[in-house]
Amino acid sequence: MSLYAEYMLEREDIQTVETEEFFFTWGLADDGKVLEVYDAFVKSTCRGGEVSSEMVGRIVGLVKVNEAKYVRAQVDTNTNHSARSLRFILELGFSVIGAHQNVVTLSIDIKHYNKDVSDGR
Repeated sequence: MSLYAEYMLEREDIQTVETEEFFFTWGLADDGKVLEVYDAFVKSTCRGGEVSSEMVGRIVGLVKVNEAKYVRAQVDTNTNHSARSLRFILELGFSVIGAHQNVVTLSIDIKHYNKDVSDGR
């Protein structure tokens, strides 16, 4: 576990999944019904291919393992490459459920995501 992952777990009970190519932070919300993705990053040299798919698979796998029903994520439109991030998330089947100032909130009901994925570990 990286020092940052240890810090986030201790500070806010936020879990971190890290590989050499990507990381994402997550936690359960709404009495475990929602897996909230707080941050996600894929190395620029790995975007748009198998690595991005692997990361999504790990997220969906965690939803299943934790018996959540939804995945929720937010994109800050003031960040670099936010349009690309929004497009990617929408292509996965997420829907915009809200927006406030520069933050767009998206969600997907896991039963509408039917790609074969790992168990998230």
